[in-house]
Parts: sequence; C-alpha cells; structure tokens
Amino acid sequence: MLAGGVSLLMIRPELPTASSVWRLCTQFATRLDPLAMAVLVALGLAGTVIAFGLQSTGRQLRADRRLRSRLTLVDTVQIDGGPVTVAADERPEAFCMGYLRPRIYVSTGALDGLSEDELAAVLAHERHHLVRRDPLRLLVGRAAAEALFFLPPLRRLLGRYLALAELAADEAAIKCTGTEPLASALLHFGEHRTPAAVVGIAAERVDHLGGQPARWRFSGPWLARWLSISVATFALVFAGSLVVQGRSLSSTAVIAQACLVGMTGVPILAGVMLTLGGRRRARLRHTRRLRMAAGSPRTATAVINHRPRTMRSTATRFLSEDPTEATGPNAGGPMNSDVEYGTLAEIRLEQGVVRYRTMGEGTPVVFVHGLMTNSVVWHRVMPLIATDARCIAPDWPLGSHSVPLEHDADLTPPGLAKLVTDFLAALDLHDVTLVGITVGGAYCQMIAAENPDRVRRIVLLPSDAYDNLPPMLLRYLRWSSRVPGLLYLLAQSMRFRPSLRMPFAYGWAAKRPFERAALDAFLEPIRSMRGTRRDLAKVLRRLTPDHTQAAARRFGEFDKPVLIIWSHEDRLLPFAHAERLVKAFPQSRLETVPDSYSYVVQDQPERTAELIRDFVKSS
Repeated sequence: MLAGGVSLLMIRPELPTASSVWRLCTQFATRLDPLAMAVLVALGLAGTVIAFGLQSTGRQLRADRRLRSRLTLVDTVQIDGGPVTVAADERPEAFCMGYLRPRIYVSTGALDGLSEDELAAVLAHERHHLVRRDPLRLLVGRAAAEALFFLPPLRRLLGRYLALAELAADEAAIKCTGTEPLASALLHFGEHRTPAAVVGIAAERVDHLGGQPARWRFSGPWLARWLSISVATFALVFAGSLVVQGRSLSSTAVIAQACLVGMTGVPILAGVMLTLGGRRRARLRHTRRLRMAAGSPRTATAVINHRPRTMRSTATRFLSEDPTEATGPNAGGPMNSDVEYGTLAEIRLEQGVVRYRTMGEGTPVVFVHGLMTNSVVWHRVMPLIATDARCIAPDWPLGSHSVPLEHDADLTPPGLAKLVTDFLAALDLHDVTLVGITVGGAYCQMIAAENPDRVRRIVLLPSDAYDNLPPMLLRYLRWSSRVPGLLYLLAQSMRFRPSLRMPFAYGWAAKRPFERAALDAFLEPIRSMRGTRRDLAKVLRRLTPDHTQAAARRFGEFDKPVLIIWSHEDRLLPFAHAERLVKAFPQSRLETVPDSYSYVVQDQPERTAELIRDFVKSS
C-alpha cells in the first residue's frame, strides 16, 4: 500500500492537447483491423439495444404496478369454473393483467350491466388471453420494438399482432357462446366508453364477427418502401463483407447484386400489391353488406366507427383522448378535467384541428410554446395565473402536437402567426394577453408587428429574436428536417433518458429537469405519429431569422403594454436581446428571473406567474 501511494504521488497529471488526442485517434483508426471495427460497432449497437430494452421493460412494469395500486379489489369469485377478481367500479371493465401469474379482472359495473350470456362471452375472451399469456407477450413485444427503434417495421408488426390477438380471443368467445352475446357485450362496453385497459371495437372486429377471416395485411406503399430499404441494406452488407475479407470493393459487383435482388423482388412485390388490392376491395364489399344486413343502422355504424383503444402510458392517453362532440362547426367540447393540466378541448380551423387546454375564468391569457413542447409545458404556471384569468394553452404544430394539421397548412413563420390569430378569432377572444416563450415568443413578435385588435398586451418570456432564430445550438434541427427519416431517428434516440439532459436536447432549456410525464408528453407524438413529424419538418425548413428581423423593424408601431421576462443565466437566448426588445417596444418593461435558463416556467414558476398575473391586472 505504501509503495502504491508513493507511485501515485509521483504521477504528474497533464491535460492532453487537441493535437495529441487527434493523433492517437487517427493511429487507432488506421491500425484497427476492419473485422475488429465491425465487432466494436456491433458491441455498441448491442449495448444500446439492451439498454433500451431494459428501460422499456422497467417502464411497463412500473405502469402495471400503478394500475394495480389504483384498483379497489372487492373479492375473488368463481364464474364459469374459473377465478375472477372483482374490482369496484361503476364503469364496465374487463381485462387480463399480470405477466407470470395473469388474472382476469371484472368491474362491478360489468357484472351488473351484462347478461349471463354476455358475461360468459367476455370471460371466454379474457381466458384466452390468460391461457396464451398475452400480457407477457405484449411486454416482450413492446420491449423489442422500442429496443430495436431503428427498425420501424417492428412497431407495425407489433400493432398487427395485437389486433390478431384480439381476433383470436373473439374466436374463442364465439366457440363458447356464439356471435350475438359477444357482439352485444362489445356494444355495451363501447357505449359506456370503457377506459384504456379494454381494447375497443375496430372495424376489423366487426368484419370478423360477420365471418371474414383474419389475415396479416400491410399497405402496398409500406411494403415497397421497406423492400427498397432491404435491398439497400443487402448491398451495404455485401460491400462490408468484401472489405472485412480484404477484397477490393467493386461498384459493379455491388450494383449487380442490387439489380439481382430488385429483378427478383419487383415481380413478387407486384403480385403482393395486386393481392392486397383485391382483398381490400373484398373487405369493403363485405363491410357494406354487413351494414345493410344489420337490424339497426345506427348501431352498426356506431360499432364500425368506434375507435380502438389499447393500454397506453398515462402521457399518451392524456394526449390522445377523444374529445366530446362539438356543438357547432368551430366549437370545442371539453375532453377531460385535471387539476394540474386543465380541461382539454379542440377546435377546427382552416389549417386543421388545434387541441388546447383551458383553466380559470376572466381575462383571456393565451400561451404560445416553443419547439418540441406542447401545452403541458405550462402546467406549473397555469394554476397560479388561473386564479384571476382564463388561461388557454393550445398545442401548436411545433413537434409535440398529437393532432396533425392538414397537408397543405401554411407552417411558415407568418403562417403560424396567422394560425394564432385565427385561433383567437375562432374562440372570439378579446382583450387577450399573449404569452410566448422561445420560438413561440418569436411568433408573438410577428403578431405584434401586425398589431391585431384582439391582442391587448404581450408577455415575452426568453424568446428567439433578431438573428437568433433558431438558436445556434439547435440549428442542426433545420438541416435534419431536410433528410428523410432523420427526424424519426432523432426522436427515437431520445428514448435514452440521459440524452435528454444534453445541451442540444432539453439540457440547456431548463435548469431543473422536466418531469418524466412531461417529457413523455413532448416526445411521444413525434416518435409515433408521421403527421407530427411532417408538420415539424415543414416548420423547421422555413425557420429563418429573416422573419424576426422584418418584424423587429415594426416594433415601434405596437403601442400596447409589453412585459419582457428574461434570465441572466440563459445559455441559448442572450440577455442582450432582452435589452434590445425593451428599447424597441414603446410601452415595455424588463423583469429578470434568477436561477433559471430559457424555460423560466419550469425553473421559477411562482415568480413567473406572479409577474404575469400582476402585469395583466395593472395594464
């Protein structure tokens, strides 16, 4: 030990220079055998897959425990020769839960509302899931799909497997009780809007009850896309094998191999597409016949149009709940209430459907969030401001919205500023306080340049301004939106939680990390919805400082109160821009928030809410 201590004291630590590090790296890369390099890459990929798989498994196990803790169990009874756990709930519920020892759960509402035959059909359906251990299969399938995130077909395969598992359980129920009790029970669950633990009624299940067999089916464009990717992957693997074997790489050989695969696959693909087209036409004809043969057209339509519901995470379910039917062409009905997040509603505009949250009564305060966030980002300040005002927080199409806009929606910066003003007009809001943060603050600046009558005052939290749109550290998003598929890969790479604290993600956005549920709400739409990624790509491609600089030249025309809230510690949005903004607007003042980065609503919600609330009252 003494010798070791002396030897450590004799070490002189020195910081390596950049040139020495570069020289060592180049020597390592040139001396490394291609096979060893391939092994290292494979080990890195395997480690990533294992980490994501374990993370997904842990998240599902925690969700299972949370669901169990929320159940109020009454008793375990024997029904039709099998044990059934009864849970106290007025809503009709029935589901199979548990991985190693699965159990069937039925609510008191289902026991009271279903007839004897209907209950027997439901239990036969759930016993099929229990015998096949479908919850465990689902756990493994989801873990594999999320671990192998770079293979998007796995998600499609998992979704298709879940649909076929439901059809197989329906077949087991039909063998026990027949078709009518099962169909009646499904209608009963659908009419009472069962929770996400019960898979709802899809059109395919209705067709299956009518006698149409289940099939593995995928769209022709989807198959064509992944066939082309497979051909390209085969060509790369072939080229890599030549390099590893030490042989010269011939472009002619690679092209010949790709052509061989293409000539073989194109006729097969054409036959598959023709077959799928014929099956789709037959399915449509069968659906029309089923509707015409139904005794009650209203009931048949309700069954076919009822959207399927599967067990999802709390954040996903919170984002994608179906709204109640609106009472007018532009009215938005409340969806669900939550003390922290507010009442969720949606409204249809010319550009598409915009979903929003509302809380409180009084002077309207409308929030405009930034990139890769949504209305959930305001959940810390909305309850504090809603004591004296009506807070309205829409999900703008900036990458975390769960309802994509129309394909032809204008998502340029002026188009998004118009979307905000159209939203105010659709809700007929007057004397509005507009609150913007980061990119949302840039859109508020463009709205101020137009000086609309509905806007009475503006609050600019740390915002993109002048030539800082987007900030330098986030400009990689703009060019990544031009590469097909790259936004998808970026979103999937953020499944690893530590990566979210990197500066180019959310690390420099807020000093205090966002809650896990908030991050899931931000990232789940872009991970799983192609329309959301399409909207975000359209926004990023046109996000240039020309628009903010043009708006800055007209700030002097906005003669209404402006409150600017900034932080000296902001690493993305310079404090000098706040000083320029307060000089540019005639009726403005600057307030600073200590110990915070850009998202002051996350780091200092009480101070931020107090400033906004006092500003609305005083002005």
